[in-house]
Amino acid sequence: MGNRTIRNKGVIAHRPRTRHLLLAVALFATTFGALVAVDDAALAASKAHCNTEMAAGTHVLDVDGYDVLLYVPESARKKHVPLVVNLHPSFGTGDATLTESLHVADENGFAMLTPSGPVDLQVLVPWFNEPGFEWNVPGVPLFSIPGSSAPPETRDDVEFIEHAIDAAAEAMCIDLARVYAMGFSGGARMASQLACDLGDRIAAVVPIAGVRFPLASDATDFELPDSQDCAPVRNIPILAIHGLIDGTNPWATGTPGTAWSYSGETAVDRWVDFNSCRETPYVTAMTDDIDLIEYRACHNNADVTVVMVNNGGHAIPGHVNPYCPEPCNTDEVDGYDLAWDLLAPYKLPGKYVAALSKG
Repeated sequence: MGNRTIRNKGVIAHRPRTRHLLLAVALFATTFGALVAVDDAALAASKAHCNTEMAAGTHVLDVDGYDVLLYVPESARKKHVPLVVNLHPSFGTGDATLTESLHVADENGFAMLTPSGPVDLQVLVPWFNEPGFEWNVPGVPLFSIPGSSAPPETRDDVEFIEHAIDAAAEAMCIDLARVYAMGFSGGARMASQLACDLGDRIAAVVPIAGVRFPLASDATDFELPDSQDCAPVRNIPILAIHGLIDGTNPWATGTPGTAWSYSGETAVDRWVDFNSCRETPYVTAMTDDIDLIEYRACHNNADVTVVMVNNGGHAIPGHVNPYCPEPCNTDEVDGYDLAWDLLAPYKLPGKYVAALSKG
């Protein structure tokens, strides 16, 4: 089908478009060489904390007075399993996110946490006539109260999610080197914030339709109240999934947007800069409608990757968003399966695992 031209950061990368390129091959190309080995001492320390085995099923953890769902599939009952924190979109719930995504935990043998936003940010979603939640993301205005941040007394959701990870590790045998975060839309904002603040706990992050990299200057440049600089303790892999024609969180810089204020492209540019990646991406056709955009040679193997759904809007690939205008989605992949394939090769560096185990 000839060559495709993808423009990004003012450069052009030409890659042959292969009609029948296998998804697994593309993902292997993305992550080859990105594995960060955990030294034997750190691995042993990580395993040393494991004294319990949890029954398969959905469990409710008490975290700072809130109920948090922990899903343990039968395939994850072995000791020392990965943990994925899966964050719901704005006006969603942890329960709904678990129902939609538990199949990928079943198929791949990892435990999954699906918390809900704070009760202070609970709203009645009119189209469902059911309650939903927003996340308290620092420097990000609320959808329910445009232009306003969460009240000062609202739960600190970065701290809350860290406590939820601790609770899961106490309840079952979690591989501390393989704790990940992903989320859709507002949950992607929150996952991006975890990349900024919990780089010593989380190995890699997949924001779906909502990658962010906040700067203090956003407070004036984009009228984002109280925005602060993203300051990760390490270079962290960012593996974004985005629709090229997303009308809620626009990809292209200069596209009129909403309360997201700056584009997905801008956020990725910032991560590329922070992780000291080569600015010219490699672009490969994964499927007829999906391109893989890889920024390589990043510091400490902290890859920045974008899976671009060229005919995709504001949705999780393969899942229906009834409020996303057509054309909106693709049925070529399942977004949750894809997110796990992107996350799975990465591990938290050994020095952080050892510090957590000693703590």
